[in-house]
Amino acid sequence: MKRKAGLLLTIAALLLVSIVMVKPSQCQEAADDIIIDDINEDSSMPETGTILQTIANNKSLETFMGFLEQVGLIDMLKGDGPYTLFIPDDSAFSGLPDKELERMEYSDKFVKTTLLRHIVEGKVIVFADEEKRTVQTAGGEEISVVATEESVQIENATIIDEEIECSNGVIHIIDAVIIPKKVER
Repeated sequence: MKRKAGLLLTIAALLLVSIVMVKPSQCQEAADDIIIDDINEDSSMPETGTILQTIANNKSLETFMGFLEQVGLIDMLKGDGPYTLFIPDDSAFSGLPDKELERMEYSDKFVKTTLLRHIVEGKVIVFADEEKRTVQTAGGEEISVVATEESVQIENATIIDEEIECSNGVIHIIDAVIIPKKVER
């Protein structure tokens, strides 16, 4: 329990340090990065933000965003995409066993490998009539997707909020972290 509290305090400290260390010129650069181009001249269509904007605007995805920053995956997701992210919400991270929390706290390689299992290059939309398929992650591994009428499973996780459309891809929020089977040292 102390380790979970320690991890959450570490994450909060990282977020606070990143906020405090931002220079005014970086704020302008960040603002320049989040300008949304008109995708369609039809003004009746709502504008969608990028994947990074969407994550940043969702308070239940702060842990994932902090880890993206920690291991340098932000630039990857600034691209045109499309990308599909299967993002564990904050409660999924806090529900990890102590052993996994400790690995996430002390090993950037483990964190990066774990996060890459949640990112797919290309747009993955899951249909209920699909039984099972695999998709290749940005880390090069294949993960299974099993869809039924009741739910969609991504490895050991269930999609709890699906198909959040973004200008450079789609986000599916999941209820568990997809831990890698092994991480090369």
